[in-house]
Amino acid sequence: MTNHILFRVCHISDFNRKNKLKEGYMFYPVVQENYSYSLHREGDMNKILDVESVLINSKFIKMLDVNWKDCNGVRIYEDDILKVEELNLNGEIEEWNGIVNLELPFLRVGNIPVVYLMLFGDVKVEVLGNVHENPELLRTI
Repeated sequence: MTNHILFRVCHISDFNRKNKLKEGYMFYPVVQENYSYSLHREGDMNKILDVESVLINSKFIKMLDVNWKDCNGVRIYEDDILKVEELNLNGEIEEWNGIVNLELPFLRVGNIPVVYLMLFGDVKVEVLGNVHENPELLRTI
């Protein structure tokens, strides 16, 4: 079995005047039976992008799959906006939102390394949207 680095993409020409990605214009990976994969437009399996051409084209915004799922089983990608609920030391639930980014040396949600969220405490993570399709969510951060 071949391991792939999965990512979703959108094209810079698919944004409206308010700098929001048009609805249904995000392309997601679909892994085939032979373990290859292609990029399909959300809700339209007939609209396909060639992975190799996307990789070399600078007009595509690429968002890596971070190989992690939220509490609802939704894949988490770079630039997703997450709601995080964690149990603090006083036994109270703290809630905050953050953007998934790939700043080295750690994958981060806001300023918190994901390894912290995955290894420590009772933490619930939910994808609310992403910065390209839901820029209005940036106000919640």
